[in-house]
Amino acid sequence: MSDIRQQLLQAGLVTPKQAHSAERPERSSSKPRPKPSRSGRGPASPEEAAQAAEVAGAARLDGYRGSKRWYYVSRAGRVPYLSVSDKAAKGLSKGELALVESSQGEAFLVDAQAAGRIDALDPEWIRCWG
Repeated sequence: MSDIRQQLLQAGLVTPKQAHSAERPERSSSKPRPKPSRSGRGPASPEEAAQAAEVAGAARLDGYRGSKRWYYVSRAGRVPYLSVSDKAAKGLSKGELALVESSQGEAFLVDAQAAGRIDALDPEWIRCWG
């Protein structure tokens, strides 16, 4: 029995070029792609990054831990999760809460008002909002 590429080629569903390119999978870059900022600005200045860290630390919410896993793309391009309560998951889904991540990789939740201020200062903090 031939492989699926050969069968698709014989059935006329792919071109010889497509079948050949499927033999060698494209290599993806090991570097994560930069996340486009919500504000449309470029990278934050060191002062803006420090202010964003201050706002995030002051707005950090406690008591949201639960049994639901909320997956997000980290600054490093990995897909970790944060265990959140049902109420926090609903808040994240509706945009009432935002998941932020520090440059050291610590993730936590903040309210939407704080997320707006953080996004204006340093959009790289925002991992999930709305």
